[in-house]
Amino acid sequence: MKLHHIGYAVKSIEKSEKAFKALGYETEGKTVDDLRRNVRIKFITLEDNVVELIEPMNEKSPVCNLLKKNGAIPYHLCYEVENIADKITELKKNGFILISGIGPAPAIDGYPVAFMYGAEIGVIELLSKK
Repeated sequence: MKLHHIGYAVKSIEKSEKAFKALGYETEGKTVDDLRRNVRIKFITLEDNVVELIEPMNEKSPVCNLLKKNGAIPYHLCYEVENIADKITELKKNGFILISGIGPAPAIDGYPVAFMYGAEIGVIELLSKK
């Protein structure tokens, strides 16, 4: 597995993007609406570091309660994997829980992603570009 990006829950992509730009980050692409997950997404980069800014579209968003409780916060780590179905099976055997089945990621060219939860590390996203 290779780290693809860090997902960062934010109240406002626009405001957070300005703050990250002050740290030297640059915008990569445009803001994308993910209607399946009720979030708006924008990627920013600093050298080899990629951050996914995730803003809720409405109260159904998976990051809404997180933001209410904690404010802006790193939300998940995304790992690029060879075979997403095999990796899900492997991680389940190691105690991870599938919290969002395999589906397309509009902000990552529609490649399949899945979200899992591990009690000791929190939420991770699996991404398969194959």
